[in-house]
Amino acid sequence: MGKPALVVVIILFILSIYSFGVMIDRALMYSAARKQSRVFVQQVAGALKDGKLDEAIAIAERNKKSHIAKVVATGLFRVSVRFAASFGLRRHRRRQAWSRALRRHRPRGK
Repeated sequence: MGKPALVVVIILFILSIYSFGVMIDRALMYSAARKQSRVFVQQVAGALKDGKLDEAIAIAERNKKSHIAKVVATGLFRVSVRFAASFGLRRHRRRQAWSRALRRHRPRGK
């Protein structure tokens, strides 16, 4: 094997080690996100069932690794802001109005 071929083999070897490192990092990140998402779904379901919007948003903001928590936190915050703005409610009344809305739209039998 000539020098140019040896250089190519060494470069490919270094890049393959780097790619294995990236794969391991992504696998660990995915595993942590999956675990945190499972816990998050249970916690936020209980908070929303009780009509505690602020607690649900706080739970979502504490779970930084969970992709589900990021989406739910953004959605809950935007819905609560738009709901309050559409009715011209003040900030302290926004939570009460949202809790009432959640209770009205809760599926029956649960």
